[in-house]
Amino acid sequence: MKCIINIVFKNYKFALIRQGGLWKVNCCTFLTSHIMKKTKEIPINLCYQEHPRDCTFRLVDVKKGDSTTKNNGNNYLMFFLKGKVNVSSNLFTKEEFAAGDVLFLPHHSDGLFKVKEDAQIIVHNFSNATRCLLSYLRIDNQNVADKILYTCKLHIVPAFIPYFDSVLTYLREEEDKDNSSIWFLKHQEAIHIFSMYYTKKELYSFFRPMLHESIPFKSLVFSHAKYANNVNELAELCGHGIVNFRRIFREQFGIPVFEWLQQEKSKRVLHAILATESPFKEILNDYNFTSASHFNKFCKKYFGDTPTNIRKNKDREKVKIKTKYCFELNKLSKYINF
Repeated sequence: MKCIINIVFKNYKFALIRQGGLWKVNCCTFLTSHIMKKTKEIPINLCYQEHPRDCTFRLVDVKKGDSTTKNNGNNYLMFFLKGKVNVSSNLFTKEEFAAGDVLFLPHHSDGLFKVKEDAQIIVHNFSNATRCLLSYLRIDNQNVADKILYTCKLHIVPAFIPYFDSVLTYLREEEDKDNSSIWFLKHQEAIHIFSMYYTKKELYSFFRPMLHESIPFKSLVFSHAKYANNVNELAELCGHGIVNFRRIFREQFGIPVFEWLQQEKSKRVLHAILATESPFKEILNDYNFTSASHFNKFCKKYFGDTPTNIRKNKDREKVKIKTKYCFELNKLSKYINF
């Protein structure tokens, strides 16, 4: 005799099944009506007009300390199921991906993966661009398009959970069967989920490199800035010659690149002083100050006081930032978590 008991707990639904004297729990499902909002921004019929070539899925297990690369060729969608991996590309630098993240790398990109924690990833690759969806995402107004920054990462929505279960089931059976037709359908299903649960803006930002449009200059700058110690390094990371880079930067940001880099550095230094317990010697080394005197001068110039006094006084209403624009510390609250 078979007995089934359905249990609902915090937006999860389980089924307890008793058969032959034993109880087992089936895969939990998310109650999507409660926690997933459908965007309904993308015509669903587009998903079924997708015709990917060389479409495959595989499950990749990597160990801490491993490193690997992705060369130009196929498009990759990578769904991170567990662990942490640092990824660098010609499109971005040292982005961390953890369980619950999805990464897209287009065919013309490369990638360097360094594993920080044992990780498990579902990797979906396909040769051609998803032209139907992307033709819908294309934004004709260049001024509007340029304001949407490129992002290499989205967070996995719950609708992907049963999708992953089915992909893993087919992967376990792949030794005995040709699953090429299944992978074609699973690709369409993935596009269906993207179109149902992400906004058009999110998808445009995520898939933008596959639209054969250049990554916006500002996106490149923001992606690489925290890894550049000076103007020359930032220009090189962004793929520009120094003279051309300075000119474009001034046009896009309205201030010299060195001044902007110092302002960005001041935000990160201030966060390190106020929101962490890091020793000053560690902060000094992390942000490439040549000496304690150099660190003190920087803080007096941008924050109006020494690092010691700033850390002693964490009242956001009293501490002011002494930059060229004299903005108050509470203006930086989005960078600081006390």
